[in-house]
Amino acid sequence: MPENFRGIGSIFGPSLNPSSCIELGIPSREELINIYCNRRNPVLNYDLLISNIYYYVGFYCWKNAIITQGVAARFVKGQASSGQAEMIGALTPVFGDLSLFMLKQYATMNPKKKSKL
Repeated sequence: MPENFRGIGSIFGPSLNPSSCIELGIPSREELINIYCNRRNPVLNYDLLISNIYYYVGFYCWKNAIITQGVAARFVKGQASSGQAEMIGALTPVFGDLSLFMLKQYATMNPKKKSKL
């Protein structure tokens, strides 16, 4: 994992272990993905989604890096609409590094898939 992930728990708070999630009735990752796949119209193939999960998470993180960079820019200009803008802006490199990590994982696992762009 990238270097700046070491303190990520302090940013987002502690995570729950799977047994605590079960006790609290929180769905597992697999259950959430199945719910997502089955509620889409048309229904999304679970195996297809899982095979591309690094791409989807990488794209999600890239998109959020752009959003948090915008928040950081507004904070620097004194135009922030939130008292937490500085902290949100500080997440930009975390999202950027996580995006790069995920997309590299995707490329490693799917060497034959090429971009259509």
